[in-house]
Amino acid sequence: MSKAISVLSPRAIDGLGAAALVCVLGVAYWVGVHPALDSRAVAERQRHTLLAETATAEAASQELRTARETLAALTAQAARFTPLEPALRINSRLTRLTDLAQSAEITIGQLTPSAATPEPAKRFTSVPIKVSGSGGFANCVNFLSALQEAHRDIKVSAITLTIAEPASENQAARLDMTLDLVWYAAPDDRAGAR
Repeated sequence: MSKAISVLSPRAIDGLGAAALVCVLGVAYWVGVHPALDSRAVAERQRHTLLAETATAEAASQELRTARETLAALTAQAARFTPLEPALRINSRLTRLTDLAQSAEITIGQLTPSAATPEPAKRFTSVPIKVSGSGGFANCVNFLSALQEAHRDIKVSAITLTIAEPASENQAARLDMTLDLVWYAAPDDRAGAR
């Protein structure tokens, strides 16, 4: 083999060496460098995809937080919402007010409703109710607190408290209480009921 190489001219030997080197470099490129470049390109595409998906997930997460906040606000608003009863149920309302007063140990002297007044452009009808009664100070406070809790559709527009003289020295002083209430009832919708 060395005779075959010695027969060749130096230029041919250089050409063969250069061709062998090109072949070795080509094989090295296709075996080592090209797959590395391909995997780098795949990794770069995956990184861009991951960044895009992360941004999408963060946006969805923000939308979810906003939706949860909106839901919480609507739930709180719905909890505060009091469905209004029709003004025709005034007797039922007066019975419940009387029961509430009795449970607070208030003696009712007068419980008088006035005529319902439709409120123009509003979704309720005002029904004034005058309540007068008597009881101990703590009982009056308990009655007003229970009234506010149990009847969220009633507004106390005026309160008058006076100290009543006890019947004897052994009795505690009582308060005479007069309340001007406004019951917000559902509007009378007889046209819709027909």
